[in-house]
Amino acid sequence: MNSVQTVKLTHLSQMHALPLGVKPLPEIVEAIVNSQIKVANYITKHPEAFVFLEGLTENWTGVPTDLMTHVVTKVIFPKGLPEDVAKLNSLQKDFLSNIDGEGSVRILNRFGALKSMYRTISPEENKIIHSKIVEAKTFEDALIHINEPRERAAMESIKAVLKDNPHIKEVILVFGGGHDFSRFCNEFGFEHEKVNCH
Repeated sequence: MNSVQTVKLTHLSQMHALPLGVKPLPEIVEAIVNSQIKVANYITKHPEAFVFLEGLTENWTGVPTDLMTHVVTKVIFPKGLPEDVAKLNSLQKDFLSNIDGEGSVRILNRFGALKSMYRTISPEENKIIHSKIVEAKTFEDALIHINEPRERAAMESIKAVLKDNPHIKEVILVFGGGHDFSRFCNEFGFEHEKVNCH
């Protein structure tokens, strides 16, 4: 049985959709799309890793069979999620870069290329943090309520999954590039690597 100290945590530093109401410039859309394809390509090369996704409040196990899965796999990405950004059409780019769309991790899950995704925050913690963000007077004030609590919540989620799955050797944490998990990895006893997917 492996100890927690043998676990490698890879933080895939992603760019993702912007908050509601923020329409990104075309170059930002391209950067988000490029980042999402890099994330997907990394994950598909590490099939044994357990994947934790920023903002996910419930664990997803198995391949969803809902209407959205049908739309994603049959309408938006009928040939799958391409490995090359140049093969994406405008609808696919919009879906990858829009807050109402989905990032590449969820798309991989919908195609069955990723069987499970794990939460990084509980619904209760997410609600508390969101209310503090809404109350914040400045962007900098909001960041105080976003970064450290969400990072700690993600690490606690990983720790809980590891407790129930002591065979895990590799964890992929897909989270924004502005976050730093190295101090938590030291505290939790994980090997740490940050992979820039920008």
